Amino acid sequence: DMTKLIAVPSAAESYNLPSSVTKLSDGALAGLSIKGASDLSEVTEIGDYALSGSAFTSVKLNPSITTIPEGMFLEAENLTSVTGIENIKKIGAYGFCKTKITTLKLPSLAEVGEYAFSDSTLNSISADKTEIIGDNAFGSCLLTEAYFPSAHFVGKEAFAGNLSLMKVTLGGVTEM
Repeated sequence: DMTKLIAVPSAAESYNLPSSVTKLSDGALAGLSIKGASDLSEVTEIGDYALSGSAFTSVKLNPSITTIPEGMFLEAENLTSVTGIENIKKIGAYGFCKTKITTLKLPSLAEVGEYAFSDSTLNSISADKTEIIGDNAFGSCLLTEAYFPSAHFVGKEAFAGNLSLMKVTLGGVTEM
């Protein structure tokens, strides 16, 4: 089946994703030391930890993707930009943990998993439809501002360790 990428050796110096690939297996591009951009605009299914530990600086996703799987960008420490995320409804646990993304606007996001942005450089996030924020979701980020007007559940230590946090907007939180 030429539509599913199982894995690329992490020592690869270059790689071009074949246009026939529409699925990435768990860890398919994990640990790649290739810097620069990754165009995943033809990919419609992504496995857990698919790009974890990779050196990509930017990633373009297919707008049909609605979930950032568990650990997708975990420790992708050069990552500063992800496009095609306007329809993301859920970010799995550790989704953007230890990345260098600084600002996000996610108009469709309903759920942020535990540790999703922990230890990242995120300083501003706006997500009008987010209802659930997991434990330590933004732990030890560089957050200064967070806007979640629909949030009704905020997990333990969701914003712990954000020493510069100036403003958090939450909806009718019923559990914290």
